[in-house]
Amino acid sequence: MLDELILVCNHVAKASITSVRALGEQTTFPQLPTGSRSAIFLQKINKDTTVEELEQNCASQVEVDSLTQLRKELAELQGSSPEDLRKKFKEQYQRLDPLINHFDRLLKSTSNEAVLTISKLFDTYKTTETAADLARHQALGGLPVEGIGSQVWKSMWQHVEEFIKHNGQGQSFPPVAGESCPTCLQPITETTAKQLQKFNDYLKDKTQSEADAAKKNFDQAVKCLGRLNFDLTAHEGVLSWIEGSKKEVADSLRNLNADIQKRVNGIIGKPAIFQFKELVLNSLTWLKLQSENFKKKEQEVKDDAAKQTTITLLINKISDIENRSQITTNKALIQNEIKRLKQLHLLENLGLSAKISSITRKVNEIAKQGSVGKLQETFVQELKKLNFKHLEVQTATSGKAGQSMLEIKLANSEAKIPEIASEGEQKCIALAGFMAELIVDNRKSAIVFDDPVNSLDHLWREKFANRIVEESKNRQVVVLTHDLPFLKMLEDVANQHQFPISISAIRRHGKLAGYPMVEPPWEAFNTNKRIKKLKTQLPELKNQFNNPAQQQYILSAKSFYDQMRKTWERLVEEWLLKGVVERFSYGVKTQNLKYIDTIDANDNKIISDAYAKCCKHVHDTASAFGVSFPDFEELESDLTGLESYFNDLKKRREKPVPLGVPSSN
Repeated sequence: MLDELILVCNHVAKASITSVRALGEQTTFPQLPTGSRSAIFLQKINKDTTVEELEQNCASQVEVDSLTQLRKELAELQGSSPEDLRKKFKEQYQRLDPLINHFDRLLKSTSNEAVLTISKLFDTYKTTETAADLARHQALGGLPVEGIGSQVWKSMWQHVEEFIKHNGQGQSFPPVAGESCPTCLQPITETTAKQLQKFNDYLKDKTQSEADAAKKNFDQAVKCLGRLNFDLTAHEGVLSWIEGSKKEVADSLRNLNADIQKRVNGIIGKPAIFQFKELVLNSLTWLKLQSENFKKKEQEVKDDAAKQTTITLLINKISDIENRSQITTNKALIQNEIKRLKQLHLLENLGLSAKISSITRKVNEIAKQGSVGKLQETFVQELKKLNFKHLEVQTATSGKAGQSMLEIKLANSEAKIPEIASEGEQKCIALAGFMAELIVDNRKSAIVFDDPVNSLDHLWREKFANRIVEESKNRQVVVLTHDLPFLKMLEDVANQHQFPISISAIRRHGKLAGYPMVEPPWEAFNTNKRIKKLKTQLPELKNQFNNPAQQQYILSAKSFYDQMRKTWERLVEEWLLKGVVERFSYGVKTQNLKYIDTIDANDNKIISDAYAKCCKHVHDTASAFGVSFPDFEELESDLTGLESYFNDLKKRREKPVPLGVPSSN
């Protein structure tokens, strides 16, 4: 699992490095004055720079549009005296203030708050009036006079009261029974006196008093609205001046004046209206800002020092807007750089997170708990299997790149192994380490050896052959070699342990190499396989013999007899001498000398005659010597004789022969 994790970490680290490179170099921004707000902002741009910070450092379109006016103001400041400037600024705000005052007076009585107050007065008036009407009907209902208690009656009654109280006759009010009516001079009856008293009590009732007071308040508010002046004639000059540079402002001010007048007409109308669209005051706000700005400018040029300070501030303001307009122009470029820096930060953190130092520590920890110890023990065992006693070798562990490395070195010496050990000894140590790692890892994959014993003497070859064949019990072992004696060793060891072995060859075809052959080279065949191989060639030789030209037959037959000659040689080594001495073997099998005693004159004659005939047809083809080439039947008969003798010899060799006791044929 840790090995796989290392692979993943290495892949992530490599991918992060590739991705970092793909992000490219830092973006080049426009050069701005050193120390300016915009230059400092560009220098400090990083992965954490927010959209809000970027927006704050951009110039708005309004600011960019104001540059023309600001430059004009700067030129004016630089070209005029403080006195002239103050006079001009004063004239400008004095031109605006009357129009501002006009709207302030109108809004004082017609603002949303003022309309709400009047609306409440109107509601109170209507509510108390309704309550008073209810009280009147309760107090005066059923009287024969129509409209009694109305406003006309109230007014008349008040005049009557004033007349009686001031005529000096001491008459009661309201008149009582026995007195005369002050209006019609008729005697007041008891019933009439009660009705007059009832009417007077109604007029003095609190409900009616509140209604009268509410109506008075509402009428007073309406009266104030009616006195408002909406005539803009006196302000047309300043409106035209504004219209010259800000037509939309002048139009908006005229519309505001009309909207306020509509409010007033609605409130004082019958019936009164208190629901209106919202007043648009932007133009009035602009107007006031202009006035305040002119007043401020007047103070800013009160003397030469103040004027110079103002010029400096204005220059800085223009420069700041110009710099920030560069930020605005390059806004997309800056956003891409911030995005690049964010990605760069993430990728760098990703690369750091993929470091395998912690994995290496864990590998060493696990290794020390068993795997390395097992590897060391197995390495020693492998050296013993190879009978390695020439040098004292020891192992040590070290961690690197997520792996616990097993270092092999000489004991009690600072010299390196290649400086002391021979090539054979080095290969022996390497094979032991390789086999130990396979065993400890418990891997059952196939292994491939490519010329494992190249340039080694026969002692090391034999050790390698035995160890390689032994390992074939656990896994498939593939050996690539040009060394036929080593191949013979492998084959002998495999046969000795009865392990299956398959031999194939790879040949060159023209300039191309790597063409596989389904069978091993001829030199690797034993006697039995060679005879079988020769028999497979007979059909083709027969066809060539039946061809009238027969030239191809002669060439093929010469090769056939050469192979048959080599088969007789192989038969002598393998079966007649029973492997006592073999060309591809370093040893002499003395235990098989017992078979030598079983060779007689008949064996010598058969083999000598057959071998001589093969040599004659391989080397001697001159027709001048009267040598005729065998026909197909003779060739086939010679092969049959070889096979027959081989089968007979095998049977004889398979019978046990005690050492020193000759056998009878």
